[in-house]
Amino acid sequence: MYPLKIGTISPFKREDNMTADYAQIRINRNGQPVYQETRTLDRKWVAHAWMKRREAELAVPGALERMNRKTVSVKQMIDRYLDEYEKVRTLGKTKRATLNAISESWLREVADSELTSQKLVEYAQWRMGKEGGGVQAQTVANDLSHLGAVLSVAKPAWGYDVVPHAMSDARIVLRKVGMVGKSKERTRRPNKDELDALFTHFFEMQIRKPSSINMPKVLGFAIFSTRRQAGRNYPYSLERSERKMPGCAGQRYEKSWTEDRQRRLVPPS
Repeated sequence: MYPLKIGTISPFKREDNMTADYAQIRINRNGQPVYQETRTLDRKWVAHAWMKRREAELAVPGALERMNRKTVSVKQMIDRYLDEYEKVRTLGKTKRATLNAISESWLREVADSELTSQKLVEYAQWRMGKEGGGVQAQTVANDLSHLGAVLSVAKPAWGYDVVPHAMSDARIVLRKVGMVGKSKERTRRPNKDELDALFTHFFEMQIRKPSSINMPKVLGFAIFSTRRQAGRNYPYSLERSERKMPGCAGQRYEKSWTEDRQRRLVPPS
């Protein structure tokens, strides 16, 4: 036996007659065991090095409590978030569906203390691959945004051992490699045939389910209220839905629907 501070190393013979070392760490408090860990190693010096490293790690304040603490999985954190926060306010359908999808993926089994930035990057790569659905960068960004809402309250509200800055570090990495991003900007308006198909579909939905959202009105508002990126240089009033151009006082700026997208000034009626 090789007595150490909180552990022992005992040599023993394996079935192949080779000698190995059995390292054991055992910590007692008030005469009762509170922690135990063992490791079988081929060399005595390796066993001593492992024992010394583990002693230093366990000597850190709070280390034993963390080792003995019961971990929770990502799925358990998401389930608790959905349960508790819906008592306060109703979550959006998209957020709920996204969190439920995450809790059904392989990430569900990852423990709170093991959810590192590397795991989150791995999840993003999986989501963009064929097995994960082959989604776009903006979908990955949405997934991480909704999961980040759960992680932001997991430690302060419930005391879970969430790795600090794991989400922010993962976002930095993914942003640099182009794996998270905003939705792609549209390069054109829908044409007449596409609008006819959309309006036909939404009007049929209204007939089948009158209580549903009035999408024909939403679609019409979206088409007529959308402003182009190029118009951002001009000051405008959101309340009056007007744009005033320098040197053209009292005139409205209206975007053209023509293919070349020429700007034209329309005097107020």
